[in-house]
Amino acid sequence: LHWDVILLIVLFAVTMIISQKVMMAMNKTESTDPTQQALQKSMGTFMPLMIIATFVVIPIPAGVLLYLITSNIIQILQTIVIDKQITAEQEKKKEAVKDDELKNAKKVNEK
Repeated sequence: LHWDVILLIVLFAVTMIISQKVMMAMNKTESTDPTQQALQKSMGTFMPLMIIATFVVIPIPAGVLLYLITSNIIQILQTIVIDKQITAEQEKKKEAVKDDELKNAKKVNEK
C-alpha cells in the first residue's frame, strides 16, 4: 500500500460516513419503527467499516477509489438539495389556502 492509496481509502471512509449521516438525518423526519431505526443506525456504522476493511485487505485501483469518493460527494450534495426542496414544498403546502376553505369562506362587504 502506498500513502496515496491510503489517503484515498481514508477520504472514501470520510465521504461514506458523511453520506450515511446525511441519509439518516433525512429519514429521521419520517415516522419509523424504533427497531428499524436501530437497525439502520447499526448498518450505517458497520457498513462503511466493512467496506473500508475490504479495501485495505483486497487492494483496488486508485481510479476506482477516486470514482467512489466523487460518487459519494455527488450523492451528499443531491441529498441535501432534494431535502431542502422537499422541506420548501411542505412549507408552501402548509401556508397555501385550500380550495375548499376558500369556497366555504364568508364574503366580507366593505362600505
